[in-house]
Amino acid sequence: MSKEKELVPDALWQQVVELLPAHPDHPDGGNDFAGDRLCLRGIIFVLNTGIGWQDLPTECFGVSGSTCWRRMRDWTAAGVWSRLHELILQHLDKAHGFDGSTAVIDSASVRAVKGGATPAPTRPIAALAHDGMRCSTTVDGAIDGDMFVAFCEQVLTPTLREGDVVVMDNLSSHKVAGG
Repeated sequence: MSKEKELVPDALWQQVVELLPAHPDHPDGGNDFAGDRLCLRGIIFVLNTGIGWQDLPTECFGVSGSTCWRRMRDWTAAGVWSRLHELILQHLDKAHGFDGSTAVIDSASVRAVKGGATPAPTRPIAALAHDGMRCSTTVDGAIDGDMFVAFCEQVLTPTLREGDVVVMDNLSSHKVAGG
């Protein structure tokens, strides 16, 4: 990957590598673990582009989507992401005087475990602040513009404090007519 498109620059990697848990010994020998930096690049690419884990081009990233998924699972269980989030907030504060009152709001869909059928999928929607989850709820069915507005008005707004800033994405399903 060219320097301009590097997903894990050296400065970021130097901080991330300190947060990663050591790999366990292979019980029966086995191959060496794939490089953590390669896995992080793959994870960032999948999350940034929205492609499926199995669609990650192994020949470009040097690691398979399955390996990246397993590493993300392991790092999540080890608390890596919350510690990395704290580091990023500290960096923003030092570089730009980040005041820590920003809230980010988003929604995501979650697949049914083991292929279970769900007539109307339950979808989470939440707001995250620098100090943790501000508020959340679940919605049966699709999250459309009206549902998103209702969440903002009825769930998010009562939790806001003076000086909070709300940043929202531009997802088309969050839009309403005339908005």
